[in-house]
Parts: sequence; C-alpha cells; structure tokens
Amino acid sequence: MHTPITKLLLLTFCLFPICNTYALDISVYEKSCADIGFKTGTPTFGECVLELDRRASAQTRNNVKNSDEGLQCEKFGFSSGTQAFADCRLKLEINKQEAAQRQAVFAAEQKRYQEQVAAAKKEKERQQGLALMRFGAALAGSTSPTFAGGIADANRAMGWAPPEPPKLQSFMIQGPRGTTTCMVIGNMYNCN
Repeated sequence: MHTPITKLLLLTFCLFPICNTYALDISVYEKSCADIGFKTGTPTFGECVLELDRRASAQTRNNVKNSDEGLQCEKFGFSSGTQAFADCRLKLEINKQEAAQRQAVFAAEQKRYQEQVAAAKKEKERQQGLALMRFGAALAGSTSPTFAGGIADANRAMGWAPPEPPKLQSFMIQGPRGTTTCMVIGNMYNCN
C-alpha cells in the first residue's frame, strides 16, 4: 500500500513536468504585467498574471474549438472538451498531415517528370542540330553541279530521300553486222 508520503511524492514527481511548463508560461505573463506597470509580489500583480493566464487559456480553447478540425468534429456530433472530440480532432489532423505528405510526394514526382520532359526536349533539339550540321556537311560535299542536285545528294546522304534511280546509259557498238545499241541499267546490260 501507498502511505500518504509516498502518494505525495508520486504526485509531486508526476506533476513536476506540468508545473515546470506552467511556470514557463507564467513567466511570460509576469513579464507582461511588469511591463504594464504592476509591482512584482503585490496582489494586483498576481491578479494580472492570473487574468492573462485565464485569457490565454480561453483563447486556446476557442482556437481548438473553432479550428477546421474542431468545427468538423462538432458537425459530426462530438462535444468540445470530450475525449471523443479530442480523438476526432487527432484523426482529422493525422489525415490532414498524410494528405500534405501525399501532396508533397506528388509535387516531387511532378517536378521530376517536368525535368525529364525538359531533358528530352533538349536532347531532341540537340539531335536536330546535329542532323542539320550533317545535312550541311553533305550539301557542301556534294559533287552535283546544281543546287537542286546538291540538296538531293544531301537528302540521300541523310537518309531522308530514296536513293537516286540508276541512270540509263546507252552506247553503240560497231560490229560486223552493223551497229548495236546497248543500254546499261545498274549492273545489267541490254543490247539490241
């Protein structure tokens, strides 16, 4: 069993963190009351500190009750100040944080996608620039005497145009039976 002294010690140790936090909060009010002009240690100074603490507590309760989560929980039928109300607010807050995390992940993925699209576009432009340089080099290296022929040669070199059909070449052969006309198509000869 616990003796009265043990109970007092347990109560003291259990409440110490709360009291310490409360003392930190009170020091802010004490400074405010001293700044206003109340003399430290007087009853009016104590009343000032208590009044500031009461107002802050009321404001905190109002903020909790009037927060988005608090209003939503009231709409669900929970009464402010109950454990069920606190649980409701906690669950809504957790959902809100999870939604914010999902939104952050989505934003990061969206940014990564946009960077990939920009990199692909830049690579496409680079490839187009290289192709244009190769086209220019092929045009400059063309042996055709005309500009149109040079363009055709450059297009064929780039693989943009079908290969030039073989040119028909004809020649005549003078033989014992007369003149024979031959035509060359590619690697084939046709003589009549």
